[in-house]
Amino acid sequence: MLQIMDVNIHDLEDLLVDGKSFSISASADAPILKQYNILNPSLHPSSAAYQLAKEELAHNRLLSYYHADDLDTILTHISRNAKLSIEENGSSTLFLAIGLLQWRDKKTLAQVRSAPIILIPVELTRRSINSKFVLRSREEEAMINITLLEFLRQEHGLDLRDLEELPKDGKGIDVAQLIAQMRRAIMGLKGWDIVDQVILGNFSFNKLILWNDIAHQSEEIAKSSIVRSLIDGQLRLDIGKEEVPLDFDNINPSALALPIATDVSQLEAIFTSNQNQSFVLHGPPGTGKSQTITNIIANALYQGKKVLFVAAKKAALDVVYKRLAAIGLSNFCLELHSNKAKKSDLLSQLAETLEQPQLKGNFNFQDEANHLINAKKELQIYISQLHKQQPIGWSLYDSITALTTLESYQFAKIDLPKTFFDSLTNEKWRTWKDLVIDLNSVSKIIANPIQNPFKGIALVQYSSAIQQEVVSSAVELNHTLLEYGQLLRQFISNFDMPIQNLSWSDLYLFDQLIKSLTELPETDLSLWKMLLSKSQEERLQKWISHFEIYQSRRQVLLNHAHKSVLDANLTALESLWNEAKQTWFLPKWFKKRKVKKGLSAFSTIPLHEDETFDQFFAYVNAFQQIRAVVESKEYEAIHQGLGSSYLQEDTNLKLVQEQIETLKIINGQLIALSNVTVTDIVQKWIEKSKTKTSQLIPNQEYTLQSLTKVWGTLLIKSNDFQTLTQLDIRSYPVQVDWLTDIEGKISGIIDQIDYLKNWTNYSKTKEKAISLDLNWFIELYEKDDLKQEHLLEHFDYIIHYNLANQVIASHEALNMFNVRLFEDKIEKYKQIANSFTELTRKELLLRLNERLPNNTIEALQGSEIAILQRAIKNRGRGVSIRKLFDQIPALLPRLAPCMLMSPISVAQYFEVNPDQFDLLIFDEASQLPLVKLSVL
Repeated sequence: MLQIMDVNIHDLEDLLVDGKSFSISASADAPILKQYNILNPSLHPSSAAYQLAKEELAHNRLLSYYHADDLDTILTHISRNAKLSIEENGSSTLFLAIGLLQWRDKKTLAQVRSAPIILIPVELTRRSINSKFVLRSREEEAMINITLLEFLRQEHGLDLRDLEELPKDGKGIDVAQLIAQMRRAIMGLKGWDIVDQVILGNFSFNKLILWNDIAHQSEEIAKSSIVRSLIDGQLRLDIGKEEVPLDFDNINPSALALPIATDVSQLEAIFTSNQNQSFVLHGPPGTGKSQTITNIIANALYQGKKVLFVAAKKAALDVVYKRLAAIGLSNFCLELHSNKAKKSDLLSQLAETLEQPQLKGNFNFQDEANHLINAKKELQIYISQLHKQQPIGWSLYDSITALTTLESYQFAKIDLPKTFFDSLTNEKWRTWKDLVIDLNSVSKIIANPIQNPFKGIALVQYSSAIQQEVVSSAVELNHTLLEYGQLLRQFISNFDMPIQNLSWSDLYLFDQLIKSLTELPETDLSLWKMLLSKSQEERLQKWISHFEIYQSRRQVLLNHAHKSVLDANLTALESLWNEAKQTWFLPKWFKKRKVKKGLSAFSTIPLHEDETFDQFFAYVNAFQQIRAVVESKEYEAIHQGLGSSYLQEDTNLKLVQEQIETLKIINGQLIALSNVTVTDIVQKWIEKSKTKTSQLIPNQEYTLQSLTKVWGTLLIKSNDFQTLTQLDIRSYPVQVDWLTDIEGKISGIIDQIDYLKNWTNYSKTKEKAISLDLNWFIELYEKDDLKQEHLLEHFDYIIHYNLANQVIASHEALNMFNVRLFEDKIEKYKQIANSFTELTRKELLLRLNERLPNNTIEALQGSEIAILQRAIKNRGRGVSIRKLFDQIPALLPRLAPCMLMSPISVAQYFEVNPDQFDLLIFDEASQLPLVKLSVL
């Protein structure tokens, strides 16, 4: 604080009311103290110092008790504090206190306490850092120290509330009368006194204004649902039914005034405010909050509403005011924030607004709005589809935007089925996204699945016991694989067969080959070779048919004759018998007797009747005919090819047939297993002097039995391993050779067994993914078709890429889209929209101008216009801003429908009245104390 050298406080107050400015001078003989807040004793009016101060006052100069250096330090500090308060709280704390009440507290009798009585709002300015500070009135009403009055009431039972309405004289406060009233009030208090001293300082008591409103208007304030919510600690707002999504595309442009371009999120806030709904508008810096607030205010004014914009910080008010001024609304916006609350400035602005000429428009606003609607519809053919929300929860535009962002990753384009998105909802997509996030985490603790030895293992439970079972089973399986592989390679080498790179199905077929070889009777390789020629096989089958008849007829003949008949020539006897049948009785008898005698050496059955002779000759002839066939030159090669299996008439056809069938099976197996012909294989055996199948490999019986036995063990061990791990090694895809690859895989599992726990985590994630229909993504992941280091981004890319393709393909307008035509339509729409924005500003100004009063018609004696004009004429002398506002309640919103104020200014200039404004906007409301919110 700074004590001013004593002067007549009544004269000082009158001079300040008259608008006088005062310089503050240092004391000529004061030393540099570097001590501040010193309160000197009162000066006697007859003292030289008092007379000097009085003389300086007449020349608009005030004296201090400090050296020039100390004075500059004190005034600079006071001025900065006042400016900071203006910027932070919207109110100045700089006052000139005239008249001090002094008393001694009962607890500290030795200490004299002082409190200002009258506080005159003032301001300190200076042109430069080297010039003196100048003190002048802020043109606000002087006030009594209401904090002091409340203190006297609570602590000492002195009720001085009558002094809240200060006594007036011709210029301002009647200081002498006020001081006299105070003296009478404290007359009975021992040690109390009032001194006519003057103090310049920062007095922060403005919150008491807010407190005073709460104390005296609590019932009225509590009627507010917002205040009631704050009091009760629970929401009391009528939030209505569930919100219905707004169709902003179909809002008529003339329904809302948007003098500044806006986006959809900002438009939602403007529309909501237009519906008289309470809401919170939040967002980081740079997201257009001030722009949105400007549009909200402009639209409210367009709708004929009264607006109050409240901000504690001056900078916030300035931003919005400048935006409103930029669209031509400055004359209709009254800024009452601290230093902007000068009575002269306020009256000057109201006078300027009052004198505005009547405006007339030369356009039809609704016609222009319809023009904009038609241009918009042309674009909406594309835009409606572009921005239509898909079942997945976003639009084609969102997907295109995402693809643009993700294209730098250069992901492979992976097509999904066309029906893929039929059942893909936003909820399902979010579930997928969560799963992919889990997969991304797991992928960091396992090796790439395409190279991971655990690939295919589907364990979803883990324990050290399970791990031990897996490694034991793997070791046993690996041992069996090695043993069978060794036997297999040894057999192939001995068997001299070009068999290599066997798959599991090949190995199964190989086992069948082993079984076929085991079951094959000893066979000449010449028979095997003969079967490899189609013509020779056909001849063999023909011979078998004939030989089967031959054996049958031979047996029939031997059933009626001795074996000697097989080589006998009975042609002469048969001729004699045929002659006998043509002669008469006696010659016939002699010839028949002769034939019977000749056949008796061969026949084993009695020959009496003619039929028995005929039948016997028939048996003989049939046999001789078929023998001639089977012994013909045509079948000589067959006899040689059968080798040891051919035993002439004793040849075992059943054995031969068994050999043939088995060899055919073996041929088919060899064809499937080998990449060369079976003919080459057999020929190679023959060339190595092998003649029989028993000579193909050494210890053939033992080798074949060993292979069969170890194969059976391999089946058991592979089944055990599959049951334990869910890894089907039989169908597991291999690169070259099943045995080699699986041996390597099982060895890898054994070597990496300590990482089984990590793989189990992956298996659990995979199982969940499959249950969520994400098996397609798992397949891509395991095939290494995804960028492992960017799984999340690649997943998003696949979804957005396929959604975009599907939406475009399903709509003709999008398929027929032409960039040039569309850009022309956009440019046309922009021109119309920009023109309409400008017309909106003009329409808004026209509406506000129409509401202005007619000075000639309405300026009757005693009318609100007359009251305002009188205040303007006498510069508001004798009337405070608050009183003026009370006197022109209907005129004020017509002249200034938008008020921009600090919380303290609102409490200072307006009574508590919920109907004062139609729209209330708090800037940075979260930073306002509840006491400030409540009174608003």
